[in-house]
Amino acid sequence: GSIDIVPGISGDGNDGTNMILAGGSTKSSTNKAGILQLRGGSNTPGTSDTDNNVGMMEINDININIKAGQSNTDNDGGSISLESGASSTSSTGTISIASKSSLDAGGDSGIVTLQSGDSISSNTGSININTGTSAAGQAGSIDIVPGISGDGNDGTNMILAGGSTKSSTNKAGILQLR
Repeated sequence: GSIDIVPGISGDGNDGTNMILAGGSTKSSTNKAGILQLRGGSNTPGTSDTDNNVGMMEINDININIKAGQSNTDNDGGSISLESGASSTSSTGTISIASKSSLDAGGDSGIVTLQSGDSISSNTGSININTGTSAAGQAGSIDIVPGISGDGNDGTNMILAGGSTKSSTNKAGILQLR
């Protein structure tokens, strides 16, 4: 049967109740904090392959915020990794990041932003967009294509530029097309 863990409904004038699931903490700087795993069900329960045959997990809410942990020591902050599932007999899974279409006559669709963070005293992170290497087939394409504008609207621009610098003695970045 199903297992539901649901806080009660708060009355008027009161916030909803929080629900916190957390891995265990440690006071040791040499040990790792505990892991919290949320998994869908398996289609091979009771076998050694339950890690590889898990079902879907859905998070469905108005706002979803996924953050990695912050480090207040000499260690790096936490990382976030999105990885599709592997397959030993077929194609691997797909990762899709998209905003939904607007169904409102005056509403815009959401913006998708891919950006590294700022840095006060060191380099900022790079953004790498790569396709994989194929040992026997063709490597995947990279397509960056603006959408099609409606009647009475100009087509959208596409701008590729080398980076600027605040320094008067250094050169701006170069844009290379090969």
